[in-house]
Amino acid sequence: MSSSVCAKEKVYWVPIESSPEALSKVMHRMGVDSAVGFSDVWGLDDELLCMVAQPVRALVFLSPSTDDYEQKCKKQAESRANKVSPNVWFMRQTIGNACGTMAVFHALANNQQKIRIGGELAKFFDKVKDMTPAERAAELETSQVLAEAHKEGAMGGQTAAPEADADVLHHYVAFVNVDGDLYELDGTNEAPVNLGPSTDFLKSKARGVAMAPLRLGSLAPDFDAETTTGPINFHEFIGDSWAVLFSHPADFTPVCTTELGEVAKLAPEFSKRNVKVIGLSTNDLADHGRWVDDINEVNNVNVAFPIIADKDRHVATLYDMLDSFEHDPTNVVNGIPFTVRSVFVIDPAKTIRLILTYPASCGRNFDELLRAIDSLQLSDKQPIATPANWKPGEEVIVHVSVPTDKAKEIFPEVKETLPYLRFATLPKNDAE
Repeated sequence: MSSSVCAKEKVYWVPIESSPEALSKVMHRMGVDSAVGFSDVWGLDDELLCMVAQPVRALVFLSPSTDDYEQKCKKQAESRANKVSPNVWFMRQTIGNACGTMAVFHALANNQQKIRIGGELAKFFDKVKDMTPAERAAELETSQVLAEAHKEGAMGGQTAAPEADADVLHHYVAFVNVDGDLYELDGTNEAPVNLGPSTDFLKSKARGVAMAPLRLGSLAPDFDAETTTGPINFHEFIGDSWAVLFSHPADFTPVCTTELGEVAKLAPEFSKRNVKVIGLSTNDLADHGRWVDDINEVNNVNVAFPIIADKDRHVATLYDMLDSFEHDPTNVVNGIPFTVRSVFVIDPAKTIRLILTYPASCGRNFDELLRAIDSLQLSDKQPIATPANWKPGEEVIVHVSVPTDKAKEIFPEVKETLPYLRFATLPKNDAE
């Protein structure tokens, strides 16, 4: 940051190196899920943008920080009709050379429903949620824990870190999409700058904060969607239940018609396990409504679970459900991909516990899905794993972390086949 800004500051933080590793290290030290990371954008051509992990939640841009450049940016901001959504989170920057971490804060704070944030940063966001931008800045100056986390990240770059009060010539700014508009968030400005409607960050700026591919243990991305039972917020829909989110390639197709009929038949089994089921395809609500009539008639069922109308493929992109032409050209029409047969099992903490992906040509075995859910729920209650082809009521495997003498206190019967393979009979209540 330039001396014109830094000279006014009493508190300084070590400048952060311009690298995705350094920025990621800072936010991970502060309590952000390790599944979230920064990624370089090597260019704005489509083939280069495809190299960035999706979905992109925000962008951080490193720009020159000369006095002339700053004045030009401020004039451009002042010339815009600046209508700011009340949902935009913003704070001023009063700490010298802290613009890198400030950009990280702006990127994360405006995505709190989509990114798992814990530790000191979660506490800070909660504490300042009702404060003004200036009050948030003052509060940050008092946080020794966040200051130390910033320092550890800044000192761990590939180049030697400068002094905290060094006169550096570049400045970090964050860009986020809130309520359909792109905002420039720079703590040295008085307020956020609304840059207008936007759906694609990567066509605008040059460094992305991207979600790593979803994996077991990741926070299930939240979203709002229209469904056959009305609009939902996904995390609110899950509530204190488990959930199965599954996609199908298209309505009015043969395999999908049998699949959704089977899910409807198994509704009592899902309910018994406290599992909510929700389907998804890229068809609209009108198609869903007509197709549900066919499903009900053919399978003699009543499809009561919601089906998401994901025509713009927003949710399918969040969950990486889209097929590719290279894999199956029959599942792509006019260059637009449909969804594969994805299954996500999500627990009440909104954590992804199971991921399955089937090709369009292969219908799913939902009895196997119920078996897997039984195994997951049981292993949450007892220190066990389940063997191949296990069914509820059968013997389980004692978890390797449990000594045999301790296992004999927990389970009615323990049978040691090998030192590392011990079978156990479950207590009656858990076996049912």
